[in-house]
Amino acid sequence: MNAMQPQNNPFSNQPVTWCMKCGRPLMLHQKALRVKDDTAVDFEERTFYSFIFYYCPDCKEEMKKWYSEGIRGAVERQKAIEERLKKEDSKQR
Repeated sequence: MNAMQPQNNPFSNQPVTWCMKCGRPLMLHQKALRVKDDTAVDFEERTFYSFIFYYCPDCKEEMKKWYSEGIRGAVERQKAIEERLKKEDSKQR
């Protein structure tokens, strides 16, 4: 079985896949979002992939928020991360 493909036994009490963002194991009923791409391109390795990603409910909501914020939101998140890292770095000195 491909590690990227979930097991779909609805009677199992074992995780069937994992959240691609946070890594939390997911039971069949916990899958909140699926992203399927048959033509993903890895620009660094110059190869093509087919994959299916699953997300938990919490990460799905965060992904929706990020999508609605667009590039401006991404830039603001990056600024906040950089500011936090600067503060942490100054505390260590």
